[in-house]
Amino acid sequence: EGSLFEAAIEYEEELLNNVRRAQLKRHQLYRHFKGGTYIVEDIALDTITGKNVVVYRAMYGEKSLFTRPVDDFLSKVDKDKYPDSSQTYRFEAFDV
Repeated sequence: EGSLFEAAIEYEEELLNNVRRAQLKRHQLYRHFKGGTYIVEDIALDTITGKNVVVYRAMYGEKSLFTRPVDDFLSKVDKDKYPDSSQTYRFEAFDV
């Protein structure tokens, strides 16, 4: 059983995730924590999972188009796996 403190932390993290979801914008530039610049083209519905995915395009090379679940796109960088990452989140918005 989780403690009240753990429940409060989970609730706070969910609120923060909702705020980040609301800030996800079409035509916004994002920097991936490993490098590379991407632009969000749209938010789409994955008809198999029923979940929203981010449709985004690389701003380099062949300008490939990708999709990734919204929660994954907005997830935090695993600092145990990538301790040298300067970013907190996998993708972070920036303006030119």
